Amino acid sequence: MLRIRLSAETRTFRLVRRLRYLCSRAVGNRLQNSQQTLFTTRNGKRFKRLILRDTALAAECERNLESFKGSPHFPSVAIRYEHELWLEYVEGSPLTHVDTVIVEKMADFYAATYRHRARAVNLAETAVLYRLQRDLSLLNQVGVLSEALYRNLNSVAEKLAPESVWIGFDYVDAVRKNFIVTHRDGQVCGVDADSLRKDQLIGTGVISALTHWLGPLQSTFFRSLFRDGVPDFRPYLPFVELCYAAAWTKMYFFEKKKKKIDPGRFERFCEMC
Repeated sequence: MLRIRLSAETRTFRLVRRLRYLCSRAVGNRLQNSQQTLFTTRNGKRFKRLILRDTALAAECERNLESFKGSPHFPSVAIRYEHELWLEYVEGSPLTHVDTVIVEKMADFYAATYRHRARAVNLAETAVLYRLQRDLSLLNQVGVLSEALYRNLNSVAEKLAPESVWIGFDYVDAVRKNFIVTHRDGQVCGVDADSLRKDQLIGTGVISALTHWLGPLQSTFFRSLFRDGVPDFRPYLPFVELCYAAAWTKMYFFEKKKKKIDPGRFERFCEMC
């Protein structure tokens, strides 16, 4: 096994971070991501090493990535051992600016992701609406949503709910740092392996990107995205947006990220029906 020498400062920093994590987990202070990410080189080849909490999570992540084997849009798995995944390191550049070229590349990325094994499913056969109503109820119980806003949103959720939805793969955490443009072929690659999820409400990742950074170019992005058999969720776009807003606001609450919680973002949904 390759041994990596770390400076005293790095070892101290990691020890302090680990102690903070263990203390926070012990007292139930907030949700914490237990995944560790390391980078290493073996015989001149670089790898990204993911250490997850258990073997089941690592195996699921491996299966999801292998569903896109040979794709330029996701890293390849070199090896999995128990709860560790070693991924081939993808050389590339961060998305430092957003223009029409990047928008088209992002559309190619999500088109390839959404076309893969997507299926139309009756909403009643999924847990999508249940989870939305559960999240809204919880946000009301913890004081994020007022009683009046919660009741309105609960009614709106049922009115916005379509008869069927597209279910399949999605890259759900679409913040800009989770993408690079590869040096090899100039394609957008999703480098956060854990963000590739199976059996998701298709459109969740796109809403994430639009919310965080891609919103001003939504029209251009949609024109490039919806082609060649890509599942079209535009007829029930507000429903996907509400599902995303509720789920991520709940996550921010449990992560104690108070600055990211904005009840006002829900008010526009009440004006839709």
